[in-house]
Amino acid sequence: MKLIKCHIENFGKLSNYDYDFQDGLNTIKEDNGFGKTTFASFIKAMFYGLESKKNTKVLIERKKYEPWQGGKFGGNIEFELQGKKYKIERFFEKKEVDDTFKLYDLSTNLETDDFSQNIGEEIFKLNKEAYERSTFISGQNMEVSMNDSLNAKLGNILENENDINSSEKAINALDEAIKRYKKTGGRGEINEAILEKTKLEKKLENSKIDEKTLEERKISLESIKKQLAEKMVLQEYLRKELKSINEEESKKAKLEHYTLLKNQLEESKKSIIEFADKDKVDADLNEKIEYNKNKLENIDNKIEIIANKLKQNKKIGLSSLAIATIIAIIAVILYIKKLTTVGICLSVVCLIFAFVFVVYSVLIAKTKGKLERKKLEKENLEDTAKTLNSIYEKQQVEREAQLNKLNNDYELKQQNMQVFEQQNNIEELSSYTPKTIEVSKDEIEKQLNNLNAEINKLNDEKNYIQNQIEVLEASIDTFEIENEIDEITDNIEIMKQNLSILEKTKKYLSTAKEQFSSHYLKGMQDSFIKNLEILNGSKMEVNLDVNLNAEVNENGSNKKIDFLSTGYKDLIYICMRLSLIESLFEDEKPFIILDDPFVNLDEEKIENAMKLIKTKAEKYQIIYFVCHECRGDFNRPQKT
Repeated sequence: MKLIKCHIENFGKLSNYDYDFQDGLNTIKEDNGFGKTTFASFIKAMFYGLESKKNTKVLIERKKYEPWQGGKFGGNIEFELQGKKYKIERFFEKKEVDDTFKLYDLSTNLETDDFSQNIGEEIFKLNKEAYERSTFISGQNMEVSMNDSLNAKLGNILENENDINSSEKAINALDEAIKRYKKTGGRGEINEAILEKTKLEKKLENSKIDEKTLEERKISLESIKKQLAEKMVLQEYLRKELKSINEEESKKAKLEHYTLLKNQLEESKKSIIEFADKDKVDADLNEKIEYNKNKLENIDNKIEIIANKLKQNKKIGLSSLAIATIIAIIAVILYIKKLTTVGICLSVVCLIFAFVFVVYSVLIAKTKGKLERKKLEKENLEDTAKTLNSIYEKQQVEREAQLNKLNNDYELKQQNMQVFEQQNNIEELSSYTPKTIEVSKDEIEKQLNNLNAEINKLNDEKNYIQNQIEVLEASIDTFEIENEIDEITDNIEIMKQNLSILEKTKKYLSTAKEQFSSHYLKGMQDSFIKNLEILNGSKMEVNLDVNLNAEVNENGSNKKIDFLSTGYKDLIYICMRLSLIESLFEDEKPFIILDDPFVNLDEEKIENAMKLIKTKAEKYQIIYFVCHECRGDFNRPQKT
């Protein structure tokens, strides 16, 4: 098989790029950044497509090679297989389901169904992973490892490929099943079951402890109930005693109250009688009123006498004045008539009457003064009488009010007595004789309060223990736990038996697979040693196993190549890849892609590598990508 030419429409940074392949060695030497790895990946993508599954560790190819400049994503490649020429045309979209694939028969330029879109697997008889581990040699991933696809190809049993391909799946399935039973770090269903059994055993132990605690709690509960019963008997006795004392005190209080009511009623009645026996007014006040009355009568008589005397004096005085006036007039007339003697006599008489008038005028004035004084005295006596009468009337009102008050008080006490007699058995009360109380009420109340506190405390303890008992009874499931332990013990034994069967099955299957694969190992080992001698420039003792694990023999002991330098590891991996290709493809020779695999080799090894590649190019079409002249000049003289 060989590649003829390709056209890259858009793929990564490559756009509208064409390349014509030749037989043998095709060296593509370009600077870093040109897109050599992109070109190599394009060839692989034409045969195997692009992944679209998400990968959190590396960028998926579909995303990685989306065109930088936009446009259609893909291209075509022409190849020759068993004398027939084909052209693959693939274009890629965001999703794999939207990709397009066409295969043309170049002899007719018509589409053909000689191969499907899985053309890589159908031509090389390898899945994509196996292809990347064999003919696609990249300096970015040099390691070699086996898978079922490679095993099937090497074993030449491709007609039963499904059976051999399933062996790896079967071993993986066995590994998964074994891991379920026994994982690293003490995990797995068996260890989890053992851990669960340990937990159950601890739970059973705790459950038995809880059973013992439950019995202790029940005994404590019975003891508390017994104490409560005794305390409540004493409580009932003290309550009866207290009730008896209260009844006794109540009777005594009623008797005292009844006696008090009777005494109060008698006192009220006595007060009314005593009040009724008192003088109607105060003796002093009565005497004063009588004295003032007599005095007032007496002064009225005196005023009348003085008034009469004043009238009499006024008559005498006026009469004397009138007579004196008449005599004076007569005397004047006589003097006028010159009757002097008679006039003189009349004048003397006139003077006498005038003197009488003057005397009586003085007497009248004195009498009037005396009369005024007596009237003033009378007014004072009348005022005193009014005051005394007002006091008398006030005393009368107060007396009547006091009497009403005494009567009302008597009626009220009488009503209280009647009510008390209606509410109580007076005959029994009258015959009641107070008893002597040996223990005081305060002492019994104190004992009862202390007892109530003790009962409350015991009730709290009882409720607390009852709650504990309920919790313990709810949590104790010893029988069920024992059943669970028995069940999980049986399951552990079953899982151990299953694990033993799985481990033996895996061992036998792996042994069979290794025995199946061992028939191609000798041919690979011989080819590997030859390639290694050319590349290394000297012999190396390196052994391969059927899984393509290599060990280097140094100083009589085998060591894994992990201990070697990167250059030596790459050297061994390249030789392993080339040997693997020779074993995989005995008839139809594939093209080989070398994506700068010699980057870690020294100058001497690079020259040996180019010698080896030129040798291989005689049998295989090789597409060699390189960025440096020292690893890409196959025409320079070789050192000897």
